[in-house]
Amino acid sequence: MKTRILSLLLVLVMAVGMLASCGGGGGDTCTNHVDANHDQKCDNAGCTADVPCPHNWDEDGFCEWCDAFQCVAHVDRNHDQKCDICKEAVACPHGADANEDSKCDYCGAAFSCALPAHADANQDGLCDGCLFLLDDTKFPWESGTLTFEMTNHSNLEELPSGCQNWMAGESTGKTSLTQIAAKQRNDEAFAVTKLNISYKYLPDGNTDYGWSKNYDRIQTNQDKGQYSDMYCNFVYDLIGAYLAGCFANLKTQKYNNYFAFAKNPDYGTEVGDSEGYMYEYMTSLSIKEDKMYVLASDYFIDLVRAFYVVPVNVTMLEDLETELPNNPTDFAAMVSAGDWTYEKVIQYSAGYGDVTASADEKKGFALAEHSLSAAGILYTTSVRLLNDARKQPGSTFVSDGTNSPYSYSATNETLRSFSSALENMVTKPGFVLFTKTDTASFSTNLLNIRNQFTTNKVLFGGVILLGSLEYLDYQNMKTGDGKGFLVVPVPLYTDTEIYSTQIHNIGRIGAISVKSEKFAECSAFLNYQSTHSRNVKNTYYEQELLYSVVGGGTTDNALLEANKEMLDLLRDSLITGFDKAYEDSSALFDNGTKVTTPDNGEPMYIDLKWHDIFDKHHYQMSALIDPYYSSLKPAKEAAMKALFNNGNTMLPE
Repeated sequence: MKTRILSLLLVLVMAVGMLASCGGGGGDTCTNHVDANHDQKCDNAGCTADVPCPHNWDEDGFCEWCDAFQCVAHVDRNHDQKCDICKEAVACPHGADANEDSKCDYCGAAFSCALPAHADANQDGLCDGCLFLLDDTKFPWESGTLTFEMTNHSNLEELPSGCQNWMAGESTGKTSLTQIAAKQRNDEAFAVTKLNISYKYLPDGNTDYGWSKNYDRIQTNQDKGQYSDMYCNFVYDLIGAYLAGCFANLKTQKYNNYFAFAKNPDYGTEVGDSEGYMYEYMTSLSIKEDKMYVLASDYFIDLVRAFYVVPVNVTMLEDLETELPNNPTDFAAMVSAGDWTYEKVIQYSAGYGDVTASADEKKGFALAEHSLSAAGILYTTSVRLLNDARKQPGSTFVSDGTNSPYSYSATNETLRSFSSALENMVTKPGFVLFTKTDTASFSTNLLNIRNQFTTNKVLFGGVILLGSLEYLDYQNMKTGDGKGFLVVPVPLYTDTEIYSTQIHNIGRIGAISVKSEKFAECSAFLNYQSTHSRNVKNTYYEQELLYSVVGGGTTDNALLEANKEMLDLLRDSLITGFDKAYEDSSALFDNGTKVTTPDNGEPMYIDLKWHDIFDKHHYQMSALIDPYYSSLKPAKEAAMKALFNNGNTMLPE
């Protein structure tokens, strides 16, 4: 009995000791549970309480810290009406009727229409009502093979390529939901078109395939008889190649043409895409209204990944002692209200004082003197540099083939106002320019800003591309004590502006070789992929991008909702790409011709690209804008007239 009493006393003493040593109280009385090693047990001494996992979801829906799983996009490739991933019940897509009994071969359900009443308005080979594969719309070939050259080049980590994973559907690593959807779409494309695709990938890291290195390579190879039937490459390079006569007119009537271009509302009204096509965006890339040489659609998923954006460091935002919005929810609300302006950048950055690009100093907004960032600053505004007489209200302009519709206004008040506002912002405290003298190269500027942003030294991480947030440096911001980032549009230079999302010319578009003898087959394949990639695009943009790239790994639902609001805003604000495309192309095809412009009283030879002029002058152009504009006006008009006239002789019918 005495021994038993002593044992009970010993247990009581140990329990009291545990209570005393546990942070905030032991056992059930611990009020501050900590689980740094993610084993779902409290780490505090003496506390054995279970701690709910905050979940760090990977791109496939699995928690990296526990066994939990959330299915974010059901897939049923074996048509058993159960999700292949989570086994939940899913609706049958009703996609086959081999015995023509008007019942689905997968589930036995009766179709809403019966033979021969199937309709196929978009000519994709599937009934519009029941998705039955129609025998009477077979293509005039039993089978075939097309060659497709795609780039995997990231151009020094400006944008990782999605071509192999999400277009070809051939995984280069861990399979994602987007890649599963792409593979299923590609299987269906083969079932409909009977066309095999042989992919050729241009590797990353080889500078021979980087930005601006492909347009003349394509032309040279085609002249030698070395070509692929189809191409997917940078916007810049494919525009250059089409202007050199390398690609077929996608509206041609010389061959069987299965393209069915139309409009629909997945993007903003200016781009207005339908059935998968960014139709107005494609049209804006052509100098001939009745012709089209490059293809932009849901299939080319890198286009939405090439949106210009500004990342916001949430840790630094929440540490600010300010009356300005300093949490993701309020910041997103401010942006949505149209109040994310240069003046707001100045106010947020002011507290950091006069700082440099040094990694030892915290700073407000970091901007690279780099063509990508400069283009993102300029072409997301209301500034319009080149006028097209055909697009003016009430226009009666008719070209005789030599009179160019392109012109510069006598003066450009919007450009002048923008220049003044930009210079005012970049010269204020807390705003830092990363110049070429600070780093080894222009591209290194972007990487240095990324490094400082992801280590909590920069509040606003410059003007970058949406898809670059997939890189590991950004993703690591959501681990440990990191709070991740908010993605927002480029700020407005005045509060009278509206947000304009622009696609950078490192985005990837498509084309058909003018040398290909299989235009009909190419058009059938590309039309099917373009009009059946909405699920793939939305799986990436609304699931993978939101839950994994931007919001994944954090436990902050408010941040997730704020990022969703911003991603919706970005897509709704997409504009056409005419100014951006032809600022590059006119300089490209003018063979580097320079014009003499007074610069601080001294003659200076400059090229023709406005965004490069801004970044080479440290974004401080207010005193120089008028002399530059008057000197560039005749040069730009002459360059565009040459392009327009060149199109009459070089561009295929």
